[in-house]
Amino acid sequence: MDLNNRSLQSEVFPVPCFVLRCFGLLPPTPRFLYYRCVFLIILIVHLVGGFTGVAQQMIGSLISIIYDPNENVNQIISIFLHVPYISEALRGVVVLGLFLRIRCTLPSVLRDLSCLCDNVFEQEQKTNLQQRWRTITSICSVGSLIVHALWEASGWINYTEMMTTVAAVEAAKNTTMESPKDSASFRFPLAFWFACVYFEFVLFVVSQQVVVTSVMMSAIFAGVVRGVNSKIRHLRKRNKISLTELSQIEQLHGEQRRFVHKLNELFSIINLAWYFLDFTTCLGYLAASIVGNRQVLEQYVVLYGSIAIYGAYATVCFLPLIMVDDEGSRIELNLYRLAVFGGLYSLDTRTPQLNEELWLQAVRRLQLSCEEQPIGLEAGGNLMAIDRGFFARTLTFSVSFGLVAYEIVNIRNH
Repeated sequence: MDLNNRSLQSEVFPVPCFVLRCFGLLPPTPRFLYYRCVFLIILIVHLVGGFTGVAQQMIGSLISIIYDPNENVNQIISIFLHVPYISEALRGVVVLGLFLRIRCTLPSVLRDLSCLCDNVFEQEQKTNLQQRWRTITSICSVGSLIVHALWEASGWINYTEMMTTVAAVEAAKNTTMESPKDSASFRFPLAFWFACVYFEFVLFVVSQQVVVTSVMMSAIFAGVVRGVNSKIRHLRKRNKISLTELSQIEQLHGEQRRFVHKLNELFSIINLAWYFLDFTTCLGYLAASIVGNRQVLEQYVVLYGSIAIYGAYATVCFLPLIMVDDEGSRIELNLYRLAVFGGLYSLDTRTPQLNEELWLQAVRRLQLSCEEQPIGLEAGGNLMAIDRGFFARTLTFSVSFGLVAYEIVNIRNH
């Protein structure tokens, strides 16, 4: 089976593409073309609901900070305690809003990725890789839904227990107070809150399909670059290297540079938004774990679980993107080794005479192209390169933030 554009969407990305089509974020298949308006209405309703949830979270957090401040907590730390609720609500709205601008361009980029796979992989290898990619993509898509559903359920249980305790304390202070469950004014905010939770949950899960698509496209592209590296290493081990083979490597490298430029144009801003919002959420829960009551075990389980989940979104999910930079850096190293160790054995297949000068020129031309436009993904254009330093900077900042917050809380308490 050819790895064409259609198979990339239906065979490699079946779950993400299905979910995105249902919400009008991808053009529908010809079979469901007449339902385009229905999908568009679903998208508009959920985006409006998501924006309403964001506004509700912002207003609620602002009221809490101004009128109900925690005198035992530093003001800056207190603000960070409200940040996760806002960034969680923003995540789905922002990522899907940014995805709308590339929804029509994505199929052509998938087609370019398909051509790269055709040029690098053999038919049998390509089929095996396609099955593996499909399995990983489906597991990530369904797994992200399950993880977020469990996280929302645990947060809801923890919130219910906390509100029950607060209601019991208030009832003890005023036995004549109307029960919250019997109050009409309580039922309306509760229904509104449920609606906000629904839109936040659905939009987050749908935005995860965009993240899975970006991550898997990067993983596939990293495999393509790894295949080119294997070809270069194979050439270096042979006794004869032709200019024709070098020109093929040069052509593949040019296609890779053009593709990584397109991939950065499409997902660079999305990568930055997804990273910033998830990392901010992680820091907010980290601050909450430092300030929280250490005697309440359930609260700490939810907080540390939230730190682990959102920390993984901001670090582990970027590993395939980091692999692209790693494989791109190895191309330059392999070309250098090819120039040093392969030049003595380079022969032009058209003539039996040694043609080392032309061969070295071709290698140097490849090396120059690697230096001028390295293969690597970015977040926010040129704002942030996604490499191994990106991973280290994230972990370093998290630890530093935690230590500073811990010291501020201890100074305040003493």
